[in-house]
Amino acid sequence: MSKSAANKALVSVIMITYGHEAFIAEAIEGVLMQEVDFPVELIIADDCSPDQTPQIIKTYIETHPNGHWIRYTRHERNKGMMPNFVWALEQARGQYIALCEGDDYWIDKSKLCRQRDFMNANSGFSFCFTNISHVDEYKNELSINWPNRNQNFILTRRMLGEEYLIPSPTIFFVSSCLKIRYIEKLETAPLGDYVLSSLLLIRGHGFYCPDKMATYRHHKNGVFSELELKEKVREGLETRRILFRFFIGKARLVSALILFKNSRIFKKRYRF
Repeated sequence: MSKSAANKALVSVIMITYGHEAFIAEAIEGVLMQEVDFPVELIIADDCSPDQTPQIIKTYIETHPNGHWIRYTRHERNKGMMPNFVWALEQARGQYIALCEGDDYWIDKSKLCRQRDFMNANSGFSFCFTNISHVDEYKNELSINWPNRNQNFILTRRMLGEEYLIPSPTIFFVSSCLKIRYIEKLETAPLGDYVLSSLLLIRGHGFYCPDKMATYRHHKNGVFSELELKEKVREGLETRRILFRFFIGKARLVSALILFKNSRIFKKRYRF
């Protein structure tokens, strides 16, 4: 694939990073190893990392055969995770968008092709996602089996406010189904991936494949993975409250009602 072809990327991969020098190489390699018959761009948004992350990224740009896929920006000042994510989304030029943060990585070379093929063949879906493996910071496999589903299943708008089983490093969505200005209005929500999935669900279904195509890394600096269960639930409830107010403000009354009903079930499940 030529450098000019990358300017017409079919798939934009969004990778936000901050202080990931121990992990970023593996994240980049998981993207650049993809066996594709279409152009890809890897947008790396570095939120002013204070370590060697920039040098590692530049080495890949200069030496890897697919280094020309990379569009790298290091912000001069720290934006914060959600503003950095929004900024990266605004740079995407592809028909489809995939996500992989700088401390996670993909393990299936056919991930992008398989997900592109599914989305091309199923117009009623706004996104698809897969199962995932879990490791610690030393790549030791953990006993966590989330989302732990062995068969395909479909998410619909009727699940708004429920407990989504969507590992963010596996999500692949139609870029036109996401209004980035909506993400901007929801930047204060604690769980950005839940916001993203909810906004996509009001535009189409989500499809789950049980194959493990990516790895989620648990480490001491993880924003969400290291929280206690009680705090995770609290952040989930706050995210749902923000989404509910947003849907009401946009006159998405049916979506707001579904979200409210399912949020109450979620709350009772964890006895909040």
